Amino acid sequence: IIPLFHTTMFPINLLLTLPPFLSSLKQSISKHLINLLILYPLSIHGPIPRHICIVMDGNRRWARRKHLQSNSEGHIFGYFTMEDMLEKLKFLGVKYVSVFAYSLENRKRPKAEKQFLMKLALDKCVRMREHIVNGMNFRMKVCGRLWEMKSKQLRNEFLKVMLESELRGGHDVAEKHSEFYPEWYSASTPDTSFVLHGKKSERHENLFTHEERLRFNLCFAYTGTDDMNHAAFQLIARGLRAGLLKESDITPLLFQRSMYTDHCPSPDLLIRTSGESRLSDFMNWQLGSAYLKFVDVMWPDFSVWHLMKIIIEYQTNYPEFSKRQRLVLQAIHKCEREARDTDPQREQRIVEYVKTIDRASYLHLPLLLVGDQEPSEANGANK
Repeated sequence: IIPLFHTTMFPINLLLTLPPFLSSLKQSISKHLINLLILYPLSIHGPIPRHICIVMDGNRRWARRKHLQSNSEGHIFGYFTMEDMLEKLKFLGVKYVSVFAYSLENRKRPKAEKQFLMKLALDKCVRMREHIVNGMNFRMKVCGRLWEMKSKQLRNEFLKVMLESELRGGHDVAEKHSEFYPEWYSASTPDTSFVLHGKKSERHENLFTHEERLRFNLCFAYTGTDDMNHAAFQLIARGLRAGLLKESDITPLLFQRSMYTDHCPSPDLLIRTSGESRLSDFMNWQLGSAYLKFVDVMWPDFSVWHLMKIIIEYQTNYPEFSKRQRLVLQAIHKCEREARDTDPQREQRIVEYVKTIDRASYLHLPLLLVGDQEPSEANGANK
């Protein structure tokens, strides 16, 4: 680490001598130097997490320390830190990024702060569409109870971003997701994405370029408890009542397939800032075998140096905790194989169930953008 630090700091210190009127050039050169001298060596040094979750904590405390006019202003600086980190994680080779932006528990905060957060989210929707979806080419999904948002304008803006993100690939997303399991559903290796029983169809090959786009999950109006309740008591219970499922069909994989983050593998790394060592009801089910890192720095101050230290620590400890991950996956897949072998018709029922919830997810998104229909009437449209 020490030789890397000295090698990196020399050209960066040299940039500080540039005159102020070259600030844009300075930023561009600095970004490329960081990518070349810090992130690229990390990407080839060891394994990179496929799915990283971030709890962006400490914005209000950071604002108090900086003596800003309002504590809520810290969220503005926190947004730009998130944008910067997404760009760096993309360069590192991370495939999935999930951030905890707004918890359902935040509804207990003062009314003025909640209004500020809603206005900030609305203002940043256009920027997210330009910089994250179009600029960085992320596939974005807002995970949470969108149908409970009092601001229909914010809800519709989120839905527009999600629709544009999905349609950028030029494919029929609803039809595609109804025919293929997620990559973690297959018992094959993680590298064989969207493989069903180890075989790729010709149509699957045509869709693969669209699937290579990075996934960005914005968890808004979300908690892990609500995620599990929604999967169990809304989707799976509805499938049982409709006759799509039997009780014997319910397995850990089916449960995970019914959650908001159904399109992602389980997280490999969780980062939480501000020094707090708790999950705060964020992805309780999904984080069971993840590497947890709690950092004593406020989120707006989180930099590439903190990220570098975390990735190096992750790579150092990877052999040990990856064994636990493999054991968990083996147990889950064993349970799935036993259920499949017991009932030959189970697989067809699962396919029909997956088609139903995916079709409800994607086909109801455009319906929510017109009229005053509530998503709860549209069969749980957020899912």
